[in-house]
Amino acid sequence: MFDAYQTYITRETLRKIAIIGTGLAALYLANKLLKSQYDVTLISDKTPEEILNGPPTGATYYLTMQ
Repeated sequence: MFDAYQTYITRETLRKIAIIGTGLAALYLANKLLKSQYDVTLISDKTPEEILNGPPTGATYYLTMQ
């Protein structure tokens, strides 16, 4: 009998991660996964330049606005 689940799930496919969002937690998680040899894809409505040069968000926003 053909088992599609076993056919497509391999060790290589389990090392590929997609993260939706580019907030502080998402970027921290992506960094740790990359250091652990995972293939990471970030999904966002922002360009890399907007993420890098944009305003602080989350906890960092609160700390920078005081």
